[in-house]
Amino acid sequence: MTAYNDIASHQTMLFDAVRNNVYSNAISTCVTNDSVVLDLGAGMGLHGLMAAKAGAKKVYLVDPSPAVLVAKTIAKENGLDSVEVIQSAIQDVELPEQVDIIISVFTGNFLLSEDLLQWLFIARDKFLKPGGVMLPDKARMFVAPVSMPDYYGSQVETWSDEHPDSLFQRHKLSYESAKKYSSNRIFYDSFSTELFQFLAKPAMVNEIDFCGATSADCDSTQEYEVISEGICHGCLGWFEMALRENWLSTSPESSNTHWSQAFLPLNNPVKLLKNENIKLTLKRPQNGDWSWTTSAHSDQQQSTFLAKTITSELIKKQLPTYTAD
Repeated sequence: MTAYNDIASHQTMLFDAVRNNVYSNAISTCVTNDSVVLDLGAGMGLHGLMAAKAGAKKVYLVDPSPAVLVAKTIAKENGLDSVEVIQSAIQDVELPEQVDIIISVFTGNFLLSEDLLQWLFIARDKFLKPGGVMLPDKARMFVAPVSMPDYYGSQVETWSDEHPDSLFQRHKLSYESAKKYSSNRIFYDSFSTELFQFLAKPAMVNEIDFCGATSADCDSTQEYEVISEGICHGCLGWFEMALRENWLSTSPESSNTHWSQAFLPLNNPVKLLKNENIKLTLKRPQNGDWSWTTSAHSDQQQSTFLAKTITSELIKKQLPTYTAD
């Protein structure tokens, strides 16, 4: 989590009002004067400090980033004496007691990016009392095929020689062979509804119960019936998570949060007619690469592995027998 060492990197999360309001409501409903709380990946400590403010008996703020040391000052300035700050990775932490509540924001873009959920499961098994509360306690992933001509054109098709903004049109240099690196990427961005059109109803492709899961992966096949005719440029994905009775969604149709949606492009856009079917198989092992196969008239297989420059060392790292030197 070195990306979060810089205090400035926490600002968009710290001032995400949509996220914070849902967390605040959930914390206020489950924290009592007897609660022992672990804020895992606490960052600058906002949610743990909310728990302390709500009257928790003890709050542990745990994060390997030095940003958590700022939370120690903030807690003191706010008179929150129940707060203890621990700058450490969770696997190296020993707490003197079990906790009643674990608060976390280990959900990356499209839920699984950053691969943080595995550390949440370790903390749950090690520190949470039987029957304890997880905030959040579950999450769902959704995907829908979309038409997105302008974005696809600027990010993928611009590599093609015939595109008006291509390097070939501008400088007579063909970079078309490099297009595959772009079409096998996942683009994380905030997509306003003006940028795309849903061609089928979104479908849930994955659900993870944080209270019982042992790994965070995805292996799903969904078939969609086209409801709007158009050119399919790929699929758009997002997630939602449950905090007590409330769901916090990162859908492009919901209020903006600091999370981005995920655009999975096609190698070759395909025209879809109303009532036709399109099938998507989406896979990602924990700590691995995404792969997606889209079937509409023909199959298109793509993977974020193919967005990388393939070297012998990279191939070696994919082998189950690989060990770092």
